[in-house]
Amino acid sequence: MLQPRHFQNGRGAPRPIARRVLVAAVAGAALLVSCSPASPATPAAHSVAPTFPPLASFSAAPEPTGTPTPAGTLPIGPVPEEFVPASVTFVSLDEGWVLGSAPCEATTCLVLLRTLNAGRTWASVNGPSTFFGEGNSVEMSSVSQIRFADPEDGWAYAPGLWATHDGGAHWRQEYLPSQAAPGFINDIEASRGIVHAALLDSNFDARIETSPTGSDAWHETPISVIAGAGPVPSTTITLSGTEGWMVQVDRTVIGGARFGTRGWVAWQPPCLSGGGGLVLAASTATNIAAVCSDGQWTNFPMHVEVSFSRNSGTTFTPAALQPGLVEAGGAASPAPGAVVIATTGSGGTVVFVATYNAGATWNKVFGTITDDYTAFIGFTSASRGVAIVDDAGGTAATLLMTFNGGRSWAPVPFRQAS
Repeated sequence: MLQPRHFQNGRGAPRPIARRVLVAAVAGAALLVSCSPASPATPAAHSVAPTFPPLASFSAAPEPTGTPTPAGTLPIGPVPEEFVPASVTFVSLDEGWVLGSAPCEATTCLVLLRTLNAGRTWASVNGPSTFFGEGNSVEMSSVSQIRFADPEDGWAYAPGLWATHDGGAHWRQEYLPSQAAPGFINDIEASRGIVHAALLDSNFDARIETSPTGSDAWHETPISVIAGAGPVPSTTITLSGTEGWMVQVDRTVIGGARFGTRGWVAWQPPCLSGGGGLVLAASTATNIAAVCSDGQWTNFPMHVEVSFSRNSGTTFTPAALQPGLVEAGGAASPAPGAVVIATTGSGGTVVFVATYNAGATWNKVFGTITDDYTAFIGFTSASRGVAIVDDAGGTAATLLMTFNGGRSWAPVPFRQAS
């Protein structure tokens, strides 16, 4: 059974199985540039080498100041050998960051890479002074995920939280009002000058806090979703334009909230009675795809139910034809009526299955040849998207990119910027 990545009590939840999938929008709607929906095309079932934009000039971030990472230090500039990506975020079609790890002295160092030319070249830049935190036991101030709202304002998180407001030259550890201790951060997304954080409070209930992206003025919202009976609560935020949605899943869907002109208010997400998980994927402020993995924790047969909303999640309409999947680890939407779903294929491999016509037809658009899982998949625009495919042991990973709305995917090497 595919399990999403989450944190229990601020620590990495135990892996009940080797394979797991999490699909999330990359830095939320802060990355959704103005564009028209992708034009229809025949989905490809194989990877095609992407055509990169013209090479742009590259300048590395300023030399770091302050305390070096406790796990050791790596030179700023070169891409370290044996770098393993874990999280990716883009603020435009060209500029993005990848957070991950690399061997350092006798341990593992946190590494942050940046590209200014859509992944054609990369350079190591200054990251937060903490550990890379992923696994069953991690330091509460460590991080494993990265989000930027713009070239200056970014956050490294899960389970801890660090912020930068000068493009990574300096990082500061953050403590939110709802936190009983460092850690507990589940998700960070930013849009329209506001950053939203999903976290677990001292009762392990889901909370949301917000701040202007350019400062650290966090404040609590009235939203609180009681934790469920499962051992692995996970709170995710999806943003697009002026709208947003929060979903709390603890094996099954527990509750949610919706963001709009009135701020965050209580909201009833779909799949509450499905006995499984839910992933939301928004392409615009009004168009959302809901991917429910029904029957995961009930006696009913497991199956995926996909539905679409055209009114910001007020109502959902089932897909014209369901994808015929047993389960889904996550999903991302490049355009209205389109959704790419990660699921397991034959032999336990991970495949991407997509529709571009609200479920009238479904096609396989990517498939691994080894026993892998997907750490991230998301779209920067209707055509541009990224994903990270990792092996089950977490010791190797591949960054993928699509330039045609997810119809084909190809590996992106971490070439050194000159």
